Amino acid sequence: MRPAAYRITRLLSTSSGEYGLQLGASMPRASPQYSAELILEMLEVTLAKGVSLPRALSVLGSVLSSAQGEYLRDVAEQLSSGTSWESAWKDAVADSDLLGIVHDVLEPAYKRGASPTLRIENAIEQLQDSENYALSSATHELSVRILMPLGLCFLPGFVALTVVPLLSAWFGALG
Repeated sequence: MRPAAYRITRLLSTSSGEYGLQLGASMPRASPQYSAELILEMLEVTLAKGVSLPRALSVLGSVLSSAQGEYLRDVAEQLSSGTSWESAWKDAVADSDLLGIVHDVLEPAYKRGASPTLRIENAIEQLQDSENYALSSATHELSVRILMPLGLCFLPGFVALTVVPLLSAWFGALG
């Protein structure tokens, strides 16, 4: 497994084109939507440094300049003030499927004190596997859509250059 800093850098560099960043532009055109994989990677690094879960959510929320970041800051504030886990996450989970993933991954760590590292790594692997599966199926579908017409274009040439001379040679040898 690669170091977390490398994976986070790779995720940030591949997502910069998605959000309208251009050379020479100082701000993106639209508010970025970060991937669940990136958010989980950053959480994993933050929690590995020994930061408490509410503080890690607060720090991550301040780093993300999006609605997701605002939700994470709100959740961290509510958890720090003593609000229950479910009520702190209620609005965030309702508005964002991605934050629902973060909620589900971190819940045992908050409620039972279990280490979140393994659950975060498993969630990242599942996200990567589902992304790879979706990419693979889209690739297979595209290849069929491309190769079918291409094969039909080559079929007349194959018949004219291979089958017809073979049949004429065969009938010529018989007669």
